[in-house]
Amino acid sequence: MNVSPRILAALLALVVVVPVVIFQLETTAASLALSLVSVAVLVGSLFLLFSPPETTHA
Repeated sequence: MNVSPRILAALLALVVVVPVVIFQLETTAASLALSLVSVAVLVGSLFLLFSPPETTHA
């Protein structure tokens, strides 16, 4: 099975959202918003990490 790294990053992002949903059940809206921003930063970093490199030929 040949799975691209971007697909793996998307699956990992879904796994990271699970603790946020669990955290939502026990906290206020402000702390939930902060945790969602943290997850968004993490997901964005994963997509940049696993994206194909930019190639520039001078």
